[in-house]
Amino acid sequence: MITYQHSKRLGWLLAGLGACCVVGGAIVLLKPPSMTVPSINQENALPPTTQPEMVVTSTKEGWIDGSSFLLGSTPFWVGAPNARTCSNIKGKSILILPHYLPVHDRIENALAAWTSCADDTKKIRHVIVLSPDHYRRLSSGAATLSEKGYSTPLGVIATDADIRQSLIDAGSISTKDLFAREHGAGLFPVFIKKYFPDATYSPLVISNKATKDALAPVIETVRSVLERGDTLVIVTADFSHYLSEQEAEARDKETLQAFQQKNEMFFWTATDDHTDFGRGLWFGQQLAGATSSVQVLDRVNSADIGGSKTNTTSFFLGWWK
Repeated sequence: MITYQHSKRLGWLLAGLGACCVVGGAIVLLKPPSMTVPSINQENALPPTTQPEMVVTSTKEGWIDGSSFLLGSTPFWVGAPNARTCSNIKGKSILILPHYLPVHDRIENALAAWTSCADDTKKIRHVIVLSPDHYRRLSSGAATLSEKGYSTPLGVIATDADIRQSLIDAGSISTKDLFAREHGAGLFPVFIKKYFPDATYSPLVISNKATKDALAPVIETVRSVLERGDTLVIVTADFSHYLSEQEAEARDKETLQAFQQKNEMFFWTATDDHTDFGRGLWFGQQLAGATSSVQVLDRVNSADIGGSKTNTTSFFLGWWK
């Protein structure tokens, strides 16, 4: 039997439910379309979005954040510089080193070997690194860094204002954008800071389309800096690319022969089958002189350190003597 009190309570309950429905309906009607999130399953999955290009930021205005080039690496820079006894092969102040981070220990070994053989490495006050243009941002010629320098885990390393201006006067483009992503130039500040802590850094990117006429004044500028006796030049090049281990071995033998024969045209026209920076190796030979030869201290293929045996890259380390 339903009493008056029961019917009254039932009325309140029904009225409350009605109000909730009205409010809920109003919310649905008033909710903006952008807030509606579609369900995603294997059949109606939305297409993947394009990831934004990585933006390299500076820790301080005017400094490129060099730590971005070291991501995923063990902090090798915290250890003491490698020590190595001189092999009695004295080299010029022009080195050949790779820009492949997994072989950082071999880069350090080569730097240690050169510093132990050089007459007086304490006098090195400037380091110039010649790098390829991996992203093809230059239509021709060369480019140098417009900013103050790089910040590294070991502190900032500044560009030399006078060397930079001389490179610009010789026709090099002054820019920051290219260097914010170019690992050929960005990998080396931490090595330089470790082995030559008081030195300045001048990166120079050279286009694979650069002409000899365009590079001639740049070569003369770098040569004049070298003649001061306080500067080290590093040509950073990786060698045979994207080949099987057997094919890379054959190409590397051709490269070694070209080094022995001082074959300038071989490097001027080289492609990835032999090296990614033929222009830079040609540039280094111009600096070293026609009678200078390359002393190869170390050679390794990526397959030797756990990489694929069908898609390899080779690395040479040494200097002109």
